[in-house]
Amino acid sequence: MFLRFTGRQTAEAAVSELQRMRSLPEYEVGMPELADLSGITGHNLNFDKMRLLAIAANTEGKESGRLKKIAVFAPDPALFGMARMFATLSELEPGNARAAAFQTQSEALEFLGRPEAGFEEIPGYDLVPLA
Repeated sequence: MFLRFTGRQTAEAAVSELQRMRSLPEYEVGMPELADLSGITGHNLNFDKMRLLAIAANTEGKESGRLKKIAVFAPDPALFGMARMFATLSELEPGNARAAAFQTQSEALEFLGRPEAGFEEIPGYDLVPLA
């Protein structure tokens, strides 16, 4: 699943987007997730908000025992720091999410086991609505 965030973002809106994504008929528990934060222009994220996101990432599918990989692409240094905090908090929360932050598209895709070198090579990339 590919989530592209743009504009000013809040943790609450991100949690709502995660819930919407998980309700899609093609979504499967444990499906790898790719979050593109490159279009974010502002946010309300702090430690407590990042923990809220980490809990949300781990809530779905806990009982399945299936590992869920989440790659967070954040080329901006400040957002990259927040993405790293999210990855650390995700590992500390009970659940099945393994998240990692990346500053390059190719590293994020490699983490997910994707053959593409960039997001534009993902089938249907141009069909993903902006969150």
